[in-house]
Amino acid sequence: MSECHEDLLKEALELLREALASYLASNCRKITSLARLAGQSKVRIELYGLFRYFSPSENFPRFMNALSYVKRCATLDDLRRALEFEDLEIDERDERLSRLVYRLSVLERLCSEAT
Repeated sequence: MSECHEDLLKEALELLREALASYLASNCRKITSLARLAGQSKVRIELYGLFRYFSPSENFPRFMNALSYVKRCATLDDLRRALEFEDLEIDERDERLSRLVYRLSVLERLCSEAT
C-alpha cells in the first residue's frame, strides 16, 4: 500500500473512529467522572489505549496499519474531523504514545453517542 487511495483512507479513518467509539463506550463514565472531579477542562487519550478496541479489516489487520496509513495519507484536518479532537500531542519516540486531546464537553458528547 505505497500509494494513497481515497477509499482506503476513508476505511482507515472509520476503523480508527470505531476504535475510539468502542473505547469510549467502555471507559467514558470513569474518564469523565475523574476529569470533572479533578476540575480538568481537557482530557488526553493515548493512542495506545485504542489498540485493544480496534476491529481489523482485510486491508488493515492491525491498529498500527490503519494509523500508519492515515499518518501517511491524511491531513491533520482529516484526522481531526474523523476523531473530533482538539489537539494531537505527538510522541516522536513512539507514535503509539501520542495523545488525542479533547475538551471535556466534546468528550462527553462523544461518550453519549458511543453508548
